[in-house]
Amino acid sequence: MVSSYICPQCKMVYSHEEYLKDRFCPKCGTFLKIHQKPRGKKYWLFQANPDTYRIYDWWKNHPNHEDILWSIRQYSKEVRKGDLGCIWLSGQNAGIYAIVELASNPRTIERIAEEKEYWVDRKELLKPSKRAPLKYIKRLFDSPISRKYCLEDEVLSDMNILKQAQGTVFRLRKKHWDRINEITSHSERYSRV
Repeated sequence: MVSSYICPQCKMVYSHEEYLKDRFCPKCGTFLKIHQKPRGKKYWLFQANPDTYRIYDWWKNHPNHEDILWSIRQYSKEVRKGDLGCIWLSGQNAGIYAIVELASNPRTIERIAEEKEYWVDRKELLKPSKRAPLKYIKRLFDSPISRKYCLEDEVLSDMNILKQAQGTVFRLRKKHWDRINEITSHSERYSRV
Protein backbone atom coordinates (compact mmCIF):
# COMPACT_ATOMS: atom_id res chain seq x y z
CA MET A 1 0.00 0.00 0.00
CA VAL A 2 1.20 3.50 -0.87
CA SER A 3 1.89 5.66 2.17
CA SER A 4 1.88 9.12 0.60
CA TYR A 5 1.13 11.21 -2.50
CA ILE A 6 2.71 14.38 -3.83
CA CYS A 7 1.52 17.33 -5.89
CA PRO A 8 3.87 17.61 -8.90
CA GLN A 9 3.15 21.35 -9.10
CA CYS A 10 3.56 22.69 -5.55
CA LYS A 11 5.42 19.65 -4.07
CA MET A 12 3.06 19.29 -1.09
CA VAL A 13 2.88 15.74 0.30
CA TYR A 14 -0.44 14.17 1.37
CA SER A 15 -1.30 11.00 3.25
CA HIS A 16 -3.16 8.07 1.73
CA GLU A 17 -6.28 9.05 3.71
CA GLU A 18 -6.15 12.60 2.30
CA TYR A 19 -5.75 11.19 -1.21
CA LEU A 20 -8.84 8.99 -0.78
CA LYS A 21 -10.88 12.08 0.15
CA ASP A 22 -9.67 14.14 -2.81
CA ARG A 23 -7.22 13.04 -5.51
CA PHE A 24 -6.40 16.63 -6.39
CA CYS A 25 -4.13 19.03 -4.52
CA PRO A 26 -6.24 21.31 -2.27
CA LYS A 27 -3.81 24.20 -2.92
CA CYS A 28 -3.51 24.20 -6.73
CA GLY A 29 -5.90 21.52 -8.03
CA THR A 30 -3.19 19.37 -9.69
CA PHE A 31 -3.75 15.59 -9.77
CA LEU A 32 -1.68 13.95 -7.00
CA LYS A 33 0.95 11.29 -7.83
CA ILE A 34 2.48 8.53 -5.76
CA HIS A 35 5.32 9.93 -3.67
CA GLN A 36 8.38 7.86 -4.52
CA LYS A 37 11.00 8.08 -1.83
CA PRO A 38 14.55 8.15 -3.17
CA ARG A 39 16.13 4.71 -3.30
CA GLY A 40 19.33 4.44 -1.31
CA LYS A 41 22.42 2.67 -2.55
CA LYS A 42 22.49 -1.09 -2.35
CA TYR A 43 25.53 -3.26 -1.98
CA TRP A 44 26.31 -6.41 -3.96
CA LEU A 45 28.86 -9.16 -4.32
CA PHE A 46 29.44 -10.34 -7.90
CA GLN A 47 30.94 -13.82 -8.15
CA ALA A 48 33.06 -15.17 -11.00
CA ASN A 49 34.21 -18.74 -11.46
CA PRO A 50 37.71 -18.84 -13.04
CA ASP A 51 36.97 -22.39 -14.23
CA THR A 52 34.13 -21.00 -16.38
CA TYR A 53 35.55 -17.61 -17.36
CA ARG A 54 39.31 -16.95 -17.50
CA ILE A 55 39.04 -13.70 -15.56
CA TYR A 56 42.71 -13.68 -14.44
CA ASP A 57 43.70 -13.70 -18.12
CA TRP A 58 41.15 -10.97 -18.90
CA TRP A 59 42.62 -8.75 -16.19
CA LYS A 60 46.18 -9.48 -17.30
CA ASN A 61 45.41 -8.71 -20.96
CA HIS A 62 43.25 -5.63 -20.22
CA PRO A 63 45.04 -3.83 -17.37
CA ASN A 64 43.78 -0.38 -18.36
CA HIS A 65 40.08 -1.18 -18.73
CA GLU A 66 38.03 1.03 -16.44
CA ASP A 67 35.26 -1.56 -16.14
CA ILE A 68 34.20 -5.11 -16.86
CA LEU A 69 30.83 -6.26 -18.27
CA TRP A 70 29.06 -8.55 -15.81
CA SER A 71 26.13 -10.91 -16.29
CA ILE A 72 23.39 -10.11 -13.80
CA ARG A 73 20.95 -13.00 -13.78
CA GLN A 74 19.80 -12.74 -10.18
CA TYR A 75 18.40 -9.46 -8.85
CA SER A 76 18.45 -7.81 -12.30
CA LYS A 77 15.43 -5.70 -11.31
CA GLU A 78 17.07 -4.58 -8.05
CA VAL A 79 20.65 -3.91 -9.12
CA ARG A 80 20.86 -0.28 -10.25
CA LYS A 81 23.31 2.30 -11.56
CA GLY A 82 25.29 3.80 -8.69
CA ASP A 83 25.04 0.70 -6.49
CA LEU A 84 28.34 -0.48 -5.05
CA GLY A 85 29.85 -3.92 -4.79
CA CYS A 86 32.76 -6.31 -4.85
CA ILE A 87 34.03 -8.87 -7.32
CA TRP A 88 34.50 -12.26 -5.65
CA LEU A 89 36.36 -15.06 -7.37
CA SER A 90 35.55 -18.64 -6.40
CA GLY A 91 37.94 -21.56 -6.37
CA GLN A 92 41.23 -22.30 -4.67
CA ASN A 93 42.16 -18.61 -4.34
CA ALA A 94 38.67 -17.40 -3.46
CA GLY A 95 38.21 -13.88 -2.19
CA ILE A 96 37.42 -10.26 -2.99
CA TYR A 97 39.46 -8.99 -5.95
CA ALA A 98 37.92 -5.60 -6.69
CA ILE A 99 35.64 -2.89 -5.34
CA VAL A 100 33.23 -1.68 -8.03
CA GLU A 101 30.36 0.67 -8.84
CA LEU A 102 27.60 -0.12 -11.33
CA ALA A 103 28.02 2.22 -14.29
CA SER A 104 24.51 1.56 -15.66
CA ASN A 105 21.36 -0.43 -15.00
CA PRO A 106 21.45 -4.04 -16.23
CA ARG A 107 20.24 -4.44 -19.80
CA THR A 108 20.62 -6.88 -22.66
CA ILE A 109 24.09 -6.33 -24.11
CA GLU A 110 25.58 -8.64 -26.71
CA ARG A 111 28.87 -10.27 -25.87
CA ILE A 112 31.74 -8.61 -27.70
CA ALA A 113 34.21 -10.70 -29.71
CA GLU A 114 37.05 -9.53 -27.46
CA GLU A 115 35.59 -11.28 -24.40
CA LYS A 116 34.30 -14.46 -26.08
CA GLU A 117 37.72 -16.11 -26.12
CA TYR A 118 37.86 -16.03 -22.31
CA TRP A 119 34.83 -18.29 -21.83
CA VAL A 120 35.92 -21.85 -21.03
CA ASP A 121 32.34 -23.12 -21.14
CA ARG A 122 31.12 -22.07 -24.59
CA LYS A 123 27.50 -22.83 -23.60
CA GLU A 124 27.64 -19.71 -21.42
CA LEU A 125 27.92 -17.62 -24.58
CA LEU A 126 24.46 -18.80 -25.65
CA LYS A 127 22.70 -17.99 -22.38
CA PRO A 128 20.83 -14.70 -22.63
CA SER A 129 21.25 -12.44 -19.65
CA LYS A 130 21.16 -8.84 -18.65
CA ARG A 131 24.55 -7.29 -18.16
CA ALA A 132 26.01 -4.15 -16.64
CA PRO A 133 29.45 -2.56 -16.64
CA LEU A 134 31.14 -2.69 -13.24
CA LYS A 135 33.50 0.28 -12.91
CA TYR A 136 36.60 -0.38 -10.81
CA ILE A 137 36.97 1.72 -7.68
CA LYS A 138 39.81 -0.34 -6.18
CA ARG A 139 41.69 -3.20 -7.79
CA LEU A 140 42.87 -5.81 -5.31
CA PHE A 141 44.21 -8.24 -7.92
CA ASP A 142 47.65 -8.56 -6.28
CA SER A 143 46.35 -8.71 -2.71
CA PRO A 144 42.72 -9.87 -2.55
CA ILE A 145 40.79 -10.22 0.70
CA SER A 146 40.99 -13.99 0.97
CA ARG A 147 38.09 -16.29 1.78
CA LYS A 148 40.05 -17.48 4.83
CA TYR A 149 40.36 -13.91 6.09
CA CYS A 150 36.63 -13.34 5.55
CA LEU A 151 35.77 -16.50 7.50
CA GLU A 152 37.92 -15.34 10.42
CA ASP A 153 36.71 -11.74 10.39
CA GLU A 154 34.04 -10.97 13.01
CA VAL A 155 31.94 -8.89 10.58
CA LEU A 156 32.54 -10.58 7.21
CA SER A 157 32.13 -14.15 8.47
CA ASP A 158 28.33 -14.04 8.00
CA MET A 159 28.36 -12.94 4.33
CA ASN A 160 25.96 -14.99 2.19
CA ILE A 161 28.74 -16.08 -0.20
CA LEU A 162 30.37 -17.97 2.69
CA LYS A 163 27.17 -19.87 3.50
CA GLN A 164 25.81 -20.61 0.02
CA ALA A 165 28.21 -20.13 -2.87
CA GLN A 166 25.81 -20.95 -5.75
CA GLY A 167 25.00 -17.89 -7.84
CA THR A 168 26.64 -14.90 -9.44
CA VAL A 169 25.06 -12.01 -7.50
CA PHE A 170 24.68 -11.80 -3.71
CA ARG A 171 23.38 -9.07 -1.46
CA LEU A 172 25.90 -7.41 0.83
CA ARG A 173 24.79 -5.75 4.02
CA LYS A 174 25.97 -2.23 4.82
CA LYS A 175 28.10 -3.55 7.69
CA HIS A 176 29.95 -5.84 5.23
CA TRP A 177 30.49 -2.97 2.79
CA ASP A 178 31.81 -0.71 5.55
CA ARG A 179 34.17 -3.42 6.83
CA ILE A 180 35.54 -4.18 3.34
CA ASN A 181 36.27 -0.49 2.85
CA GLU A 182 37.89 -0.29 6.27
CA ILE A 183 40.14 -3.24 5.45
CA THR A 184 41.17 -1.96 2.03
CA SER A 185 41.88 1.57 3.23
CA HIS A 186 44.34 0.46 5.93
CA SER A 187 47.64 -1.31 5.71
CA GLU A 188 46.14 -4.28 7.54
CA ARG A 189 47.31 -7.61 6.10
CA TYR A 190 44.22 -9.34 4.80
CA SER A 191 45.45 -11.73 2.12
CA ARG A 192 46.18 -14.64 4.42
CA VAL A 193 45.72 -17.83 2.46
